[in-house]
Amino acid sequence: HLAASRDHVSCLRFLLSQGGVETGARIQGGGRETCAHVAARCGHVGCLETLHAAGDSLEAVTADGETVMHLAARSGKVDVVRWLLHTVPHLHSARDPTGATPAHSAASHGHVTALAALVAHEAGAGNVRNGDGDTLLHAAALGGDVGCVTWVV
Repeated sequence: HLAASRDHVSCLRFLLSQGGVETGARIQGGGRETCAHVAARCGHVGCLETLHAAGDSLEAVTADGETVMHLAARSGKVDVVRWLLHTVPHLHSARDPTGATPAHSAASHGHVTALAALVAHEAGAGNVRNGDGDTLLHAAALGGDVGCVTWVV
């Protein structure tokens, strides 16, 4: 997890080759993130590529029900979002327990570029609603980022 959080790809590769990292292993307590969740949240595409090649699932969810795509979008890691859209494209429509998609996460945290990448991936994604009935415009307004609100409008 530490190697993934610091983008130490060569260290991660070595640990994986020596059995020092169990793919899918979760951080104890808290959000129960896998190495892939940590790499996505921190914006480390190289670590995600390495983990994926080693068989780590990119579809695991955290204790809060978030996917790697949710975490990358919420953190504004657009390079990770784009890589995930290419590698596991169906994750763009994943829902957390509140019904929020990764696009909702990007909008509510003011990450216009990540939001644009997600919406460009699927026509009609801008009209999707979360469990409370909120659209991306609602999420952007709740987040208070004028740039996101302007982009959505």
